[in-house]
Formats: sequence, C-alpha cells, structure tokens
Amino acid sequence: MKKESDRDFMIQALSKSENKPITFYENMGDGEVETRYEAIIINEATSYAK
Repeated sequence: MKKESDRDFMIQALSKSENKPITFYENMGDGEVETRYEAIIINEATSYAK
C-alpha cells in the first residue's frame, strides 16, 4: 500500500459503506483492506451503471 493516509481513507470508506466500526478494519492486513475497498468500488460502479 502506498501510504498510511491511503489505508486510513479506505478504512473510513469501508466503515461507512459496511456500517462497521473503524476498529473492525484496523487489525486487518493491507491486502484485505485493499481487496474489500476495491470490491465496494466495483459494486458501486456496477450499481450505478444499471
């Protein structure tokens, strides 16, 4: 992952999107956070395209 600020941004977005506390994501590895974030982006884009 590029920067800690990127990770923080992804965690904030995940927390809002999945309605889970930030602490739920803080102990996850970078790869898992990134994968979950990318999945949400793809799902949002797909929903928007419909």
